[in-house]
Amino acid sequence: MNIGSYHTNNKLILAPMASITDHSFRQVCREEGCGLVFSEMISARAMLEYPPEKLDKLAFLIRQDKPIAVQLFGSDRQVMGRAAEVAESYLQADIIDINMGCPARKILKNKEGGWLLRDINHAALIMEELVQRVNIPVSIKIRKGWEDCQTALEISRLAEEKGIKAVTIHGRTVEQGFSGQADWEIIKKIKEKINITVIGNGDVFTPYDAKRMLDYCGCDGVMIARGALGNPWIFPRTLSLLEYGVATPPPSFEEKMEKALHHLELLLTFKGEARATKEMRKHAHWYVKYAKGANAIRKEINKATTRQDFIEIFNKILAGQ
Repeated sequence: MNIGSYHTNNKLILAPMASITDHSFRQVCREEGCGLVFSEMISARAMLEYPPEKLDKLAFLIRQDKPIAVQLFGSDRQVMGRAAEVAESYLQADIIDINMGCPARKILKNKEGGWLLRDINHAALIMEELVQRVNIPVSIKIRKGWEDCQTALEISRLAEEKGIKAVTIHGRTVEQGFSGQADWEIIKKIKEKINITVIGNGDVFTPYDAKRMLDYCGCDGVMIARGALGNPWIFPRTLSLLEYGVATPPPSFEEKMEKALHHLELLLTFKGEARATKEMRKHAHWYVKYAKGANAIRKEINKATTRQDFIEIFNKILAGQ
């Protein structure tokens, strides 16, 4: 799949997810065959105000993830432009992505994220600014729009006109958040109407969902979000389905616990035990989702504060399966 001058290894992309797609999770998914990863969305203004040590750490982690798209959010075109330059030169991003779909209230109240789908002229200025500022491809991630203002097709056409190289469409409105069902019709419609790369997003939880989206929408790629939580195997299983017509079997609990421990070790390396174990709790919940006695296990996970706590929990799960 091509995004401007950049060619990815395959059609499968890890979505940007706040407080989830950090370096450790990106690495876990990349090891399983994900073709392109996205950073968590980063405030353009905050990036420009980071102290050197924080920006150095961010740069170090992003440079290790190649290829990577750095997703920025903001509403000031000049600030967005300067942040894009930093992402290109200092973070060494391969692609800059503009968030135009985040439904979080604190983002919307600042007229950022999904709000831009209401202000097409301003969205156009931001896209134009970033395309002019950097030499790497610029993409956008959008939603259908708002219930009373569904502008996805109009924004996508404008994106192509302004030099944007790829559009990712989440088939929900801003008001829907992550509830209800994603509308794949809008993805299909946009793919039929524009000539740049189109990536589908929304309700892809299995390899078969990904294949159905590619077949039905005709999109160039599939972005996977919640379907990858505790389940990085969705990438190799989907690749197998696309190439050979058969998805590889789901992982055993032994494989799940091995991966969970590996994930924890990565977090420990970059964040230290106190922070790493706290952040691992949510991931552990996803890894143990279908384990016997999951409710009791979750209570133990919520109390875990050390590496050894998690090792004991994972061993207990294996003994009980």
